[in-house]
Parts: sequence; structure tokens; C-alpha cells
Amino acid sequence: MPPRRSMRNPDTAKLVLQCEFALASAKEKEHLVQTTGFNSCLVLSLFSASKKVGGLAHFDVQTEVWRSLHEVILPEFRKRDCGGLRASLVGGGLGYSEDLVRAVRDNLKSSAIGIAGMDIFEPDGYPGLILNARTGRLFNPGRSEVGLDLALLPRFGSALRYLADTPAPRLIRLVG
Repeated sequence: MPPRRSMRNPDTAKLVLQCEFALASAKEKEHLVQTTGFNSCLVLSLFSASKKVGGLAHFDVQTEVWRSLHEVILPEFRKRDCGGLRASLVGGGLGYSEDLVRAVRDNLKSSAIGIAGMDIFEPDGYPGLILNARTGRLFNPGRSEVGLDLALLPRFGSALRYLADTPAPRLIRLVG
């Protein structure tokens, strides 16, 4: 996978937290999708170059991969008539989430979705990830953390409630 440039944290990005998924299109004002820092979690980026639609899904080891992909994520791309999806996988903790990485990779292959690149098992974790739905490019967020914005506290609270209230294995939930 080519090295990612840094991008100043965008004010208009759709935010994806643990066990969440969001889509954006080049036509929307919010054409960026961002997730916060992660270590053992795996972030899946999907992009349709023909439709200029992309999405990020933030998987944890308690995520039911097959159902999340086939009941939540891929149907959203089909609703937008997106074909030719290309995937990138970023994250995962060595010794902790190899099964998660394998499950996502194998499910993508069985769904005929090509994997454009993988950046997995970085020992220091990842600062987050930003997807530009106009280009399909991935960026690292700037130094300031998205979590410092007090206006986002309700979103973090909602995500934490979902994780606490939903027994594992759980589905990715669509947000944004």
C-alpha cells in the first residue's frame, strides 16, 4: 500500500467509531469519512471509482464479519448501484486480530471484491484514517484528536452504549 499523507482533521467528515460504517459520495458536501485511532481493530475502506462512492467500516474482534458485510455494508453500495468495489485493509493487532483480518479478507474475496492494499499489524497502532470519496485516497489524520471536540461527545456516548448493550458477536451499524 502506498504511504498515506496526513490531512488536517476535517470539520465536515462523517465520523465512524468502533463497530460502525458510513458512506460518502463525491457529490456530497461531506465527501470525507474519518475514523479515530485504533490498534487491534481493523478498518475496511471500500471505494467505487465509477460512482465516486466510498465508505469506512471499523471492525473489532467481536464483529460478526459475514453478516456485517452482507447485511449492512454491501447492500448500501448496491443501493447506490456501485460496482467494481476496491478494498483496503488497515489495522489489526498481531497476536490479537489475525482471525479478524483473515475473515474480512476471505469474505471480500468470496464476494469478488479486489483488495487494493493492506497495511496491517503496525506495532504502534494507527492514528486514525480518512477516506476521500472523490478520489478513493486514504489519509492519516492530523495531530489534533477528533475526540477533543466537545460537540462530538453525544456520538461517542451513542457508540459506547451500542458496544455495551449489544452482545458479541455484533453487527456493524450504519451511521452518518
